[in-house]
Amino acid sequence: MSSVAVGSDGAIWVGTRGGLARLHEGNWQIFKLPIDYVFSLAVASDNTVWVGIGGGGLGRLHEGNWQVFTMDNSELPFNDVFSVA
Repeated sequence: MSSVAVGSDGAIWVGTRGGLARLHEGNWQIFKLPIDYVFSLAVASDNTVWVGIGGGGLGRLHEGNWQVFTMDNSELPFNDVFSVA
């Protein structure tokens, strides 16, 4: 496990070398990422999840929709995001 965060809805988010998972009301949900190594994660007050992906940029999960920011699409200077807050 590389990072853990709790959303305002009480969900527990877990980032690992194998990807991203969410535990809510006793149920696990696994999320597929472009690269499964999660360096860091943070959950905003509106439950938007921000994920620093090893070599894969910065991911954002908002209302069930994923968006990934990378240097390939000129949105980041580097693809390694080690920390989010």
